[in-house]
Parts: sequence; C-alpha cells; structure tokens
Amino acid sequence: MDNIVYRCEWFDVSEWQMEEFERMFPGVPIECELLKMTGWLRVNPNRRKKNYPKFIYGWLAKAHRELLCAEMKGNAIASYKDRQVRKEARAGLLHRMNNIS
Repeated sequence: MDNIVYRCEWFDVSEWQMEEFERMFPGVPIECELLKMTGWLRVNPNRRKKNYPKFIYGWLAKAHRELLCAEMKGNAIASYKDRQVRKEARAGLLHRMNNIS
C-alpha cells in the first residue's frame, strides 16, 4: 500500500506521487499548492472535477509557469537595473573627467 502524504476530501497524494511532482515542477511548493487546490474545491462546489490527477497536474503546471515567468521578469528587472547603474556610472565618470579638464 502506498504511503499517503496528503489527503483531502477529493484526492490522496502518495509519497511517490509527491516526489514525482517535486521532480516535474522544481521550485513549486507542492504541499502549499495542494492546500490551495483543496481550498478552491471547497469554495467552488459546482466546479468539482471528474479527473483529479489531471486537475492536480494542470494546477501544478500553471504554478510552475507562473514561477518561471516571475523569475524571468525578476532577471529582466535585475538586468535593467544593472544597465542603469552602469549607465549612471559612465555618466558620472564622464562628468568628473570633463570637470578635471
């Protein structure tokens, strides 16, 4: 019998499934997302699912996409800030050089 590590009214997640989710969706806090799914199912009784494995996979895939987009956006912002700092440093250097002459 599988070792169940998460159980709710609609589905169970075994230890091997949890490990697989963690490999498939690195960086996503799986247990946190499972709690969110459970809450969503509770407050949306008319939108219950027929295929819970598909629902879980879709939910975690979306969370992973959002994480990747946030990381990319963060890298873009950091890259922009780096460019701004370099630009300001060059401008300051040019200003100092012009004042020396």
